[in-house]
Amino acid sequence: MKLCATLSSEYRFAGSFGRAPAVAGVAGTEWDGGILADTHSDPDSAWTDEANAYDGDDGTNALDSGIPGHYLELHLTTPRLCRAVLAYINASAATKAVEIDIHWYGGAWENIYADLMARNEWTEIVFAAGMVDKVRIKSGSVDYLLLHELQFAPIIELVGDVSAEPRFAGSVAVKGCS
Repeated sequence: MKLCATLSSEYRFAGSFGRAPAVAGVAGTEWDGGILADTHSDPDSAWTDEANAYDGDDGTNALDSGIPGHYLELHLTTPRLCRAVLAYINASAATKAVEIDIHWYGGAWENIYADLMARNEWTEIVFAAGMVDKVRIKSGSVDYLLLHELQFAPIIELVGDVSAEPRFAGSVAVKGCS
């Protein structure tokens, strides 16, 4: 069974994704536009303090082994309609080679970022909107990667009673939905 959002007058497109605050969040819930993961997996046991990558606090971090190529996966229990992920990393160099993939709900992994990322600042990686249930990150170079936060960015948000003023009318095609 596919879980797909139906856009109607009950929804409006979310605004730009801003810097998330350095406060503890609640797993699987929206806070300041971001969605925190519910769980994680570390297939190669190459990371430490993995839960710090999605605790809503950019003062904590997960740490990789310093050897490139080991993914840390963050999971949503309930797939969400997303348009971007937001990453906050640190490393010994001013920039760090990283790769980030998203997992389409009911589908496959897709690479959305393979480049240098600035340290100590939020980086938004935008992709074609669709139902997403996982994101994963790995280092692309020899050096420790400190992952402070990796969050999902929703494309829509509920805006309450919209019967008097619809914010959206019509339909949109959503990747991963049929």
